[in-house]
Amino acid sequence: MAEYPLLKQSIPSAPITVYPSTIQGLLDDISNYLYFDDKINFKTYIKSLATPPPSTQIFGLLGDSGESGLLSYTQAVANGIQSFNPNWVIHLGDANYDGAPEVTTNFLSYWASYNYANNMYLAFGNHDLDYDYGATLLSNLTAVASAIGASKIAQKLYCYDFVRGPVHFFVFNSGNTASGDTLNSGSDPFIQLADQINDLTPKIQNSTARWKIVVVHKPPYTSETVHRLGAIPMRLDYASLGVHAVISAHSHNYEYIVNDSVPYFVQGLGGATKRCAIDPRVSGAVFDFCDQWAYTMVTVTDDLLLFKTYDIDGDVRHVVSLAHPSPLSTPTSPPTPISQTYENMWFNLSSDGRPTSIEGYANPVWKSFEACQRGDMILTPANLAITSPWGSPGQTYNVITYTSSGFFTTPYVVPAAPAAPVGFQYKTFVGSY
Repeated sequence: MAEYPLLKQSIPSAPITVYPSTIQGLLDDISNYLYFDDKINFKTYIKSLATPPPSTQIFGLLGDSGESGLLSYTQAVANGIQSFNPNWVIHLGDANYDGAPEVTTNFLSYWASYNYANNMYLAFGNHDLDYDYGATLLSNLTAVASAIGASKIAQKLYCYDFVRGPVHFFVFNSGNTASGDTLNSGSDPFIQLADQINDLTPKIQNSTARWKIVVVHKPPYTSETVHRLGAIPMRLDYASLGVHAVISAHSHNYEYIVNDSVPYFVQGLGGATKRCAIDPRVSGAVFDFCDQWAYTMVTVTDDLLLFKTYDIDGDVRHVVSLAHPSPLSTPTSPPTPISQTYENMWFNLSSDGRPTSIEGYANPVWKSFEACQRGDMILTPANLAITSPWGSPGQTYNVITYTSSGFFTTPYVVPAAPAAPVGFQYKTFVGSY
């Protein structure tokens, strides 16, 4: 398991503040990775596979959307996910905070151009069950109704499983109460948690899929201010069951937690009121944020689950790479770094702030080449880089640079150089192209 952590931004100051960090587990593929070394040199780091890259699929994750008064953010999350043309989407619950008529206006209307009937799945949230115990949602989400089956729908036993690509998903219903601790029939007569566990546990154990992911609205672990410390009854022995990840919402923030080597993702920034994590953080807490609404795109192959969380501004906020413990692809010999020195670097930015090309002044010749496209980044400038308008000669910036020990900020003095083209900014960058 490899995580790509975010680095804090550093603005020009004295003394220089250093934020050491290390990038782990660069992906084995046919991409190049861009970085700066300790001499402000630009380098590419090439990694490749002995066999062609496996076919990939991508799916989206969102949770807690459709709150009246905030619907523009629900729409922004839906638009962001659909811009990746995902093979399928999983809503992690609380798709709509109002009544049955608002299922369309607050939720499905933002997915009108997407085949949500057959390609959207849902872990029922407490708000989804408040008004008609999910009946309106089931009438619109054909894939969910089919996976549950008519008999279990009649019993309101809303647990189910489904397979897409190399992933087997197991979806629990965590009931119509807000509290994580009251997952019992006294609070919700239809939850039937013991029956759900008896139904899904053997399927998890017997699944031969490459990846096994549990989906449940209420997170087993969370540090969010309202729902901490999580739905404790959902803390099953996922490691022994061979589960590779557990994904949830309910908490209105983003969290990444690891317990017993199992990663837990909380993605509840789908458009409802944001709420933050508080200290002391829950056991296993690694990373969280709550300052912007967000969604997660997951790229999946037989050997890789790559979770990239974007905010509605299009910035990557967190990336986690899960490598399969029994890879099918065999990497070649270790990659060879290739160096190229540039005295100055500029990134040509698109209208949404994405780098489209890179130019460097290597005395006396300008050089440029294509940068990565959206969706192909490992780390974006906003996550890793110090960004500033191009300054005057002699002006000092702090720049994140790479050394054998990791990434650091170091002072950089703007040299005498040609004026930066209009629309360019000075940035450091790590990514794939």
